[in-house]
Amino acid sequence: MDIIAPFWTDLNNRESGNITYQQYTSGDVLQTATKDIRSYFPSVTFTASWVFVATWDRVAYYSNRGTENTFQVVLISDSKLAFILMNYGDIAPSSSPILSQPSSQVQIGYDTISSTHYGSLRTCYPNNIIDIVNLKTSSNVNIQGRWAFLTTLQSTSFSCTNTPRLPEPQPDHVLGVRLKVSSFEDLNEEQIEEQILKPFGDLLSQHGIDVSGLRLRRIYKTEP
Repeated sequence: MDIIAPFWTDLNNRESGNITYQQYTSGDVLQTATKDIRSYFPSVTFTASWVFVATWDRVAYYSNRGTENTFQVVLISDSKLAFILMNYGDIAPSSSPILSQPSSQVQIGYDTISSTHYGSLRTCYPNNIIDIVNLKTSSNVNIQGRWAFLTTLQSTSFSCTNTPRLPEPQPDHVLGVRLKVSSFEDLNEEQIEEQILKPFGDLLSQHGIDVSGLRLRRIYKTEP
């Protein structure tokens, strides 16, 4: 039996929360899915023709109404290849003795009949215990809370790329420079970029400074 388990433990939406699903065969969702898969798996030629989204929104653990768990599984296919995205929001601790499955027993992954293709998120964590509370900051595609898998890969190729927990986002470092230039000509913006900004960027590059985002922000012109 094939199985996909984005968060396999004792949950009960009769206590609280909602479970919804939606299927897409056309529209913007397919375009977004195609773009995402091509980004995560650049060596694969892929155009999505089918997307299925199932969402568990603030669903409680069994016999524990005060807990909320939000996660989602997205199935994406072109009829030849199949991908799984697992997205995580807030996940409550599951160490309560009320629960029949503590956090050490939570399963996340997928398996196919006869286990020809399979993978488990446990292999990405020390002692094979998933840090469920921090799933929303974990990833193997450098997007917090998202894990992506090509299901035709066997467990030996199961990707745990990136660390189980990503570092907190840091602000970009921005370098600002004010230049005062004298010219006998009344240069327009295009001429300033070509004759002044570009040579200045080349000079910075020679000193190992990334100038990929170098641009004019403001121009002041004064009369002599």
